[in-house]
Amino acid sequence: MKIIITGASGLIGKQLCKQLKQNGFDVEFLKRLFNNNAVDEKDWSSRKNIFWSNPEILEKAHAVIHLAGANVGSPWTKKYKNEILNSRKLGTEALMKACADCQTPPKHIISASGIGIYPENTHQLLNETSESGQGFLAEVCKTWEQGIFEHKIPGAVASCLRTGIVISNNSKVFSVSQLQFQIFGMVGSVG
Repeated sequence: MKIIITGASGLIGKQLCKQLKQNGFDVEFLKRLFNNNAVDEKDWSSRKNIFWSNPEILEKAHAVIHLAGANVGSPWTKKYKNEILNSRKLGTEALMKACADCQTPPKHIISASGIGIYPENTHQLLNETSESGQGFLAEVCKTWEQGIFEHKIPGAVASCLRTGIVISNNSKVFSVSQLQFQIFGMVGSVG
């Protein structure tokens, strides 16, 4: 079964690719910058709204998992906030257009989103029908999800996976927090 992944170089993407390959799936991933050394990477650029040079890769794919987007863990300057939003908006538009152009589109299109879509400081249970929150992350998530659901692709099921902050030994959030804790003596070694 063929699975296509965007954002495969990110924290979630790396682990997902590894797990899928270990479970026997044929995994190919798309990357923004072309890398001649990797056979399973395909070239794309959301900034230019050019997706990749060989859209036929999507033909007959069982699923496309869309994880691509600028890292939200970097400092939020005005310019970088635009990068966060546009990397998701334009990348999703390009992906959905390419899927719609397929003779045999992927059966499943799964896009990442985030729990930032929900209102802050609520003590109630929330789900996909809950009212959206306010602020930058909520707007990013709403825009990202709209890009998936406003395009109807015959025969394809679209869904969004709302993740929380992912922390691992390799995440930027973890390394910065660990350093701060060690400097201020709040915790011992982590691991």
